[in-house]
Amino acid sequence: MMREHIDRVQQERNHSVRIIMAVLFALFVFFYIVLFQADLIAVMQETWSHGATHNNPVITAIIVAAILLLLQTGLRNLFGIYGRWEAFSYVPSFMLLSFFTDVDTRTFHYHSPTKWIVVLILSFVLVAVVPYFGRLLRQDRKTFITVLLSTNFAVFAVSAILCVALTNHNAPLHMELTAFRYADRERVDRVADVGRRSLETTPSLSALRNVALCRSGRAGDELFTMTQPYGVDGIMPGRYIRHNTRYGSDVWERFVGAEPYGGESAMDFCARLHRSDDSPFSRDLYISALLLDRRLEEFSREFPPQMMGDTLAPRHYREAWLLARHQSETVCADYIDSELEPLLDAFLSIADDPDATSVVIDNRRQLAFGKTYWYYYFHQ
Repeated sequence: MMREHIDRVQQERNHSVRIIMAVLFALFVFFYIVLFQADLIAVMQETWSHGATHNNPVITAIIVAAILLLLQTGLRNLFGIYGRWEAFSYVPSFMLLSFFTDVDTRTFHYHSPTKWIVVLILSFVLVAVVPYFGRLLRQDRKTFITVLLSTNFAVFAVSAILCVALTNHNAPLHMELTAFRYADRERVDRVADVGRRSLETTPSLSALRNVALCRSGRAGDELFTMTQPYGVDGIMPGRYIRHNTRYGSDVWERFVGAEPYGGESAMDFCARLHRSDDSPFSRDLYISALLLDRRLEEFSREFPPQMMGDTLAPRHYREAWLLARHQSETVCADYIDSELEPLLDAFLSIADDPDATSVVIDNRRQLAFGKTYWYYYFHQ
């Protein structure tokens, strides 16, 4: 009688552990998909369906969680994994979740198929082998719920960490997809702020972000506070995700409001747009292109300081005018900026140290002036 009572208590504890682990796994899948991989899954779905369907991350998370829980239940019942070692039956589900999102959105191929073949085989072998370690899996009738949970939590935590570590967690890619999503929804300010504190970017992310800065009127003050590794090509990159309309070239073209001609360079495109539509956006976009292409003299002649009248010009424009005056006596000769002139002198004087190498000069200027047009002009 006592033995039956202990067995019943232990079964209730195992059942409680089973419910807790299932809820934790469902929550992990939900947040993994909705917060971490929603854009990646969306572009995969829309590309593979040729734009016929659009992803709803909540519905996707529910469906994926249900399928993976069914897989876990089948493996648990098939191999008799329960109690203290219940979490081992979740390992293949974790690895499959990680595998399905480890996709390169440029080629839509998996990054390392061989790696995943080995990982998936090992995870299923682990589930099949664990029950045969009878000495490890022998259930103690007096095992407390805390002991059951501690073991399962440890295995669950390791599996979750591996799931995130092995999948596609390329930060620039995720920022790029986020920018596409905001641009498709015309959320200009959100596009401009994507990845602003990161030193990494992609051609598409730079293009969307630079256009957003021009559309919001912030380019003159913020364009060079962000990394610009592509120069003027960072306004109109040549590479896109072309297979659908929500994460492709159509988004950028709708965002700009114009389509470049075949083979047209970014500089020519911005100049043509400015000539055909003298709006604040097209003017800021053209000025950004001139500055990104380091055409200081052309910028200063087409947009002299007098164009601003009594209005204080954006900071990057003032930095460019001062630098143009420093480099040529005939450009902006009468321009005076008492606020920025001492800073330009300090920036230029860093290179006067005879003992400083080019790397040291670069680092010193980046620390003190990394968010100025001057630093971009000489070092990026």
